[in-house]
Amino acid sequence: MPWISCQRTGSARGAGDAGGRKARRAAWASRRRGTVCVLVAGALLTSAADGATARGECARGRPDELNALRGVNLPQLSFGEEAIPGTLGTNYHVPSSASVAYFTGKGMNLIRIAFLWERLQPTLGGPLDPIYLAHLMSITNQINRRGAAVLLDVHNGGRYRGKPLGSPQVPIRAFADLWSRLADMFAGGQVMFGLMNEPHDQSAADWRSAVDAAVVAIRKTGAKNAIYIMGTDWGNPVSWMDRNAELMSGIKDANFIYEFHQYLDEDGGGRTPVCKDAAQSVARLTKTTDWLRRTGTHGFVGEIGIGANAQCFASLTAVLSYLRDNRDVWLGWAYWAGGQGWGNYFTSLEPKQPGSRDAPQMAILEKFMPCRDDGDARLPSSLQPPARSGR
Repeated sequence: MPWISCQRTGSARGAGDAGGRKARRAAWASRRRGTVCVLVAGALLTSAADGATARGECARGRPDELNALRGVNLPQLSFGEEAIPGTLGTNYHVPSSASVAYFTGKGMNLIRIAFLWERLQPTLGGPLDPIYLAHLMSITNQINRRGAAVLLDVHNGGRYRGKPLGSPQVPIRAFADLWSRLADMFAGGQVMFGLMNEPHDQSAADWRSAVDAAVVAIRKTGAKNAIYIMGTDWGNPVSWMDRNAELMSGIKDANFIYEFHQYLDEDGGGRTPVCKDAAQSVARLTKTTDWLRRTGTHGFVGEIGIGANAQCFASLTAVLSYLRDNRDVWLGWAYWAGGQGWGNYFTSLEPKQPGSRDAPQMAILEKFMPCRDDGDARLPSSLQPPARSGR
């Protein structure tokens, strides 16, 4: 039975902070006041996107559009962060094979898999937990067998057991150790490394030091996998120029991508199903696009999500069109979120029951999938981003 561990939220806080960013995960986030509850999946969403074309429409265009990454987040291994280590099947799940088959069957060529550092490595500097690691490897192999890539996502907000990375309790060398171990296990293949989900409320200088240490540790293993790097302030592209652009410039690596998260509601935090209009939604990305182009680097929208209503459909269409049209610097996107356990969460992309009607948002996303008769709509043979000038 579908389930979600959830908590009643406290008062909302400002844009870009925990109130904005984490409230979108109110169904399972642990950093909230109130009692834990269980939500059971309710009635099917039956509305379709107003004005959307028939299900199955795809994006016909130049062959290079097939190189864009189009994907979804399956974060079930990171559920129940209030329960560490937690119990499989109660506090967290392994994403289901049915979910993997559904999304890859739609033409998605990337699945971002979130997991918790504390579950994978119960003691800093210690060995990886063999059972949790086996779950992570199993779902990775399953996705790869279906021709899609995996973006591994340490879903910890720049923390370990609540203590910020770079503090005495969580030294930077511990983060480098984690990634050295992960790189040993996942080198090669169709796997990419997301260093850390949404670092926030910590020293930006400490975070940059942690990035550099992790990149060095990964490359020392011989792994050549693409590395996805977020800035502080929850990966917000709106604040990138003020809070991250200077400090996060000049990363010494030949195969990295900057990752950003952008929801389309009022504060960009994914709190409500009411979206900004299309022009305002696109405007949130333009300065970052210009910066990526000036610096010869590339970006990826690792989380984007909307409610099921006409204005959100229009805004999502505009943003995905913008990313496609600026594909010289944007490599693609991953929608938040799919998989079991979401109940009636308003951005959920998972059909309520196997074989049931698609979520309305899928009608928009499908228009940006490559057509099957244009060639292989799944992962291109190379995961390397376009060559950077001056690197």
